[in-house]
Amino acid sequence: MLQEKHIDASIMVVKGDGCMMSEEMAREKPIETILSGPASSIIGGTFLTDTPDAMVFDMGGTTTDIAVLKNGIPLIDQEGASVGGWLTRVQAAQIYTYGMGGDSYIQINREGQIQVGPQRVWPLSVVADQFPQLVDELNITFEKGYNLMFAQATDCFMFLKRPSHAEQITDQEERVIEALQGCPHSLYYLTQFLETDPNLLDLQHLVNMGVIARISVTPTDILHVNGAYNRWNREAAIKGVDILASRIGVGRDEFVELAAERIVNELCYTCLQSMVSYEGQKIWLKDDATVMYMINKALSPAEDQKFDCSYSLNMPIIGIGAPIAAWLPQVAEKLNTDLIIPEHAEVANAVGVAAGKIMETVKVLIKPGEKDGTYLMHAPWERKYFEDLQEAVAYALDDAKRHASRAAQKAGAKEFELVVNHEDVYARASMLDNGDVYIETRIEVTAAGRPEWEREEEKEKFFVDLAGC
Repeated sequence: MLQEKHIDASIMVVKGDGCMMSEEMAREKPIETILSGPASSIIGGTFLTDTPDAMVFDMGGTTTDIAVLKNGIPLIDQEGASVGGWLTRVQAAQIYTYGMGGDSYIQINREGQIQVGPQRVWPLSVVADQFPQLVDELNITFEKGYNLMFAQATDCFMFLKRPSHAEQITDQEERVIEALQGCPHSLYYLTQFLETDPNLLDLQHLVNMGVIARISVTPTDILHVNGAYNRWNREAAIKGVDILASRIGVGRDEFVELAAERIVNELCYTCLQSMVSYEGQKIWLKDDATVMYMINKALSPAEDQKFDCSYSLNMPIIGIGAPIAAWLPQVAEKLNTDLIIPEHAEVANAVGVAAGKIMETVKVLIKPGEKDGTYLMHAPWERKYFEDLQEAVAYALDDAKRHASRAAQKAGAKEFELVVNHEDVYARASMLDNGDVYIETRIEVTAAGRPEWEREEEKEKFFVDLAGC
């Protein structure tokens, strides 16, 4: 790809904090690429808008990733990125991820309410574009009053791969796999083919193994029905919406309106939750009925409610990702803030990679030694005793600058700037003693620069090509 574009540039890899490193360093420390995808999007959104303080909102097919910018950079999670509930201790941008995207599963729960996500499914419109017979299958479905316990009447399934020899499946699951070998089928079709009750046909095990995939109504289908998006099979999306609408006794247009409001409100929740988390509060809004009562009054006010609530974000939202133009204007309106959708927002991730900087930080700590009048320097590469504090500080500063410079060069930076933070920490001995007691010296040196490019014109061409992708 790079050769086709006549780009002669070094291969750079994004780290979880949005900075860059060389291919060589990535091979040495591959774990530092955790959450690099969302981090790239954040850097791209910042670059495209030049907005220092904002909420970057990246909505994709599966998830929504949110980061809060201050002075143009996201907060760095000092405890490290969390993956699957486990702290990695790998420095990464503080990104809040939610199971809400264009492919989120739209369901009718047992109370007859519309629920969106967090599960991800294939949109009906997308799959039916390749397999239009699904539209015909959806014409024959379950009776309106039939109670489905584990599925939606709109659910269809398609085959992905054979299970491995180590994965145990039942005879019924094997027959499902055989039925889906040729093309996807609706749940109703499978129950007729297997001659079984749908509530006795739990296909989640095969879905969890990645053997089959669930297909159903999603926000992408809602956009096809209301005409905001028309890339795939609109007829399939309409059929799915009609089925769900009939199950709660409303018309197609009303269902689309209700579903759209639910989607927008869910996106508003993600913004509010992100701000609560950004402020250091370990509160999950949806777990508190009182909080949700007040939030819902603001997001979906009733015509006859006796008092109103409202919320506002004191910063704009930068929207990036394919579906944002359809949903974020209403989100910004409900949260009383400005919305910025930059040009080329759909490729902000790629722009973030091209615009990223190399930043390598070295930290050194100096503390009193075991003997009075001595000082011990703690650095990642050595421990060294000194009898004079100024000598220890001078040595630590020079050594930290040298190691930061080497790290930046190894990461791929040709030209860089050294930023030094030096802090001496003292404590008052007592209320009666005017003398201060030395505690420690903290030294932090950061080398920041751009990746090395062979020629400046190649860099400019790289950005032009990315924007045209």
